[in-house]
Amino acid sequence: MRSGSLTKNCTTILAIIVTIWFCSHLFFVVDEGYRTALRAAWRANYGHFNYNMLLTPKKMQELHGMKRRDFLQGHNAARNSDRPWRKIEDMLETSLVHMFDRTDPMKGWELKKLGNSAWKNVSKELKLASKKVEVSPLVKDASSDKGVDMSNVLVYNRIPKSGSTMMLGLLYELGKSLGYLVLRGKYHSYRYFGKNDRPGLGYFLEQASTRAKTVYVQHQYYVNFTLHRQQQPTYINIMRDPVEHLISSYYYKRTVILQNKSPQQMTEEERRIVSEPLEQCVIERRLECVYYGYTVHKNKTDQLEFRKTWSPTYLYPSDVLLYFCGHDEECTQLGNPLALQKAKHNVDKNFAVVGLLEHLNETMAVLEHKLPRFFEGAQKLYRENSEVKNKNSMKTNSLSEPVRLALKKRLSSEYELYNHIKQKLFKQYAETDMEKH
Repeated sequence: MRSGSLTKNCTTILAIIVTIWFCSHLFFVVDEGYRTALRAAWRANYGHFNYNMLLTPKKMQELHGMKRRDFLQGHNAARNSDRPWRKIEDMLETSLVHMFDRTDPMKGWELKKLGNSAWKNVSKELKLASKKVEVSPLVKDASSDKGVDMSNVLVYNRIPKSGSTMMLGLLYELGKSLGYLVLRGKYHSYRYFGKNDRPGLGYFLEQASTRAKTVYVQHQYYVNFTLHRQQQPTYINIMRDPVEHLISSYYYKRTVILQNKSPQQMTEEERRIVSEPLEQCVIERRLECVYYGYTVHKNKTDQLEFRKTWSPTYLYPSDVLLYFCGHDEECTQLGNPLALQKAKHNVDKNFAVVGLLEHLNETMAVLEHKLPRFFEGAQKLYRENSEVKNKNSMKTNSLSEPVRLALKKRLSSEYELYNHIKQKLFKQYAETDMEKH
């Protein structure tokens, strides 16, 4: 009986193994057939093509062996200069990290308590720092009956690879002369905030408004704090030409991955993703190079997993629209026309200024005119420090015109938003120019 039972179990296990092998092999055959058909269709429409392999095995190994660059060298140099409130910024940023680390559901009063405690812990240092300089972040009438004054708070929910390192460096420098704190969120891959973290951040910023003039900077999607019965701070951002943004992001992400994970530590599939040329990604419609139909990760654990494993399997299509659309369900569905309309609405109604990387002179002029409390002197400082950039180790100008056009078509929603932002920016710039005269 035992022998028969053992034989039966072995047969079952063997059948499972064969089934798994067959299914994986079938998936590979179907997927490869699909990619072959896509290559054939592209060749029929546009002629012969060559993939420009930038990340060869040798180059991948070279990038991994390089000394890990400080990607934030420009603004770190500014931050580490003689800033009397640098310690205060560090303490508040740590408080934010601790708040975002919480996974247990919290009630409103608990979230308020966290925000209040964070600012209460720095109140002594803030007052001492204000005595050392003529201009300080301290809100003088914090104890008055005025309550929340969100004009003291600016949120820059920066889009990666869109001039954000340059902007952060400018903010650190301007913060010294104009007297404000610059708080940088340290959850770099956490962009879709959970139900606790949205109101939690709202309470933190409301406390900031009564304590110190503050700029909060983080790679995160737009948050409508009024949905939580909170005051809305002033928002700004900078967008970049969508195709140029995708090209820059594509190779930048791979550089970061390779500086944290060697090719030998990667699976065969991970090495394939990392080394895949952008042209191949576009022609064969890989995940990063499509747009419509993808749903953005909303789970915090999934979002943070990328920087824990540095696996390229967590790379996804462009999510630029969400920086303006926000956390509503339609915003997470790339290609949803409602997301585009909501993003346009927020640009018009809820962002004081949205600049463009291709038009930084106009952007700086509008920022300085519209928000002098935070940007007075920005134009002069930008001209003097225009060389401060977050440089990308991998550059490519070899994309063929058909590939560029295919990307532009797939990113049509982002281009519609980009042109909408351009119209608003140049209208604001014209008003600025008129007031000068």
